[in-house]
Amino acid sequence: LLHDAQPSARRLQPMHRGAYRVTQGSATTRFPFGFFVKTRPLRLQPSTFWVAPARVDVSGFERALRSRRGESSAQLAGPGEDYFDLRPYRPGDDLRRVRWRRAARSRRWVVVETEAMAGREITLELHLPPSGHEDACEFGIATTGSIAEFLLARGLRGGLRIPALALAPRGGERQRLEILLALARLDLNPRAALPSQPTAGARVAVLVAGAQEPAHADLVLYPEHFVSGEKAA
Repeated sequence: LLHDAQPSARRLQPMHRGAYRVTQGSATTRFPFGFFVKTRPLRLQPSTFWVAPARVDVSGFERALRSRRGESSAQLAGPGEDYFDLRPYRPGDDLRRVRWRRAARSRRWVVVETEAMAGREITLELHLPPSGHEDACEFGIATTGSIAEFLLARGLRGGLRIPALALAPRGGERQRLEILLALARLDLNPRAALPSQPTAGARVAVLVAGAQEPAHADLVLYPEHFVSGEKAA
C-alpha cells in the first residue's frame, strides 16, 4: 500500500488454516494531488507459509482443565496432595502435619508425608468423525490449538495426538509452534487413525460430533457444546 509515494506494509489475514502461496498484490496511492485513488497490480516474489488454526475462546473449559493438571506420581515423598508415609518429627516441621492421636498413643511425634508429583503433563487428543462434518472438524482443530496455547501459557507441558501424528509433552514457545504447525498441516481427507496412546500425564480428548468416544480418557471436551465460553463439558 502506498501513501504519498511512501511504501508501507499491508497485513494479510487469511480466512482459513493451511498452506498459502502469495505471488501478487496491488499498490494504491492518492499521489500526487490526493484527489483520485490509483491502483496498480504488482507481481511479488513468491512466498509460501502455513497459517495456524483460528484462535478460539476456551475460557469456558478452564475449570475442567484445572481439575486435570496432568500430574503423575513420583513414588517418593515431596509436595503433593496424596498420603505417602509417616516419619518421625523433625525440628522445623509444620505442626499441622503432626498425627496427634498417634503421638498420644506412642508418646512419639510423627508427621504425615505427602507424595511428590512428577510433573504437569497433558496430552491433547483430537478425535474426528470418519467422514463429513468439515465445519465441525475445523472448529475442533481450532479448539485443540487454543487449548494447547492455554495450557502452555500456564507452565504445563503439553503434547498432541492427531490422526497420523503424535508430539510428546513438552513446554515452551517451540512446543506451541510445533503444535500449531501440526494442526495447520492436518489433512481431513483421508482421516488416519491416532498413534499409540501416551503412558504418562493426563489425557484430554477433544471429541468432534460423530467421532467414537475414546476409552480411558481423563477428560473429554465437546467443542459443539461450547459457545463463547458459556458452556463446557
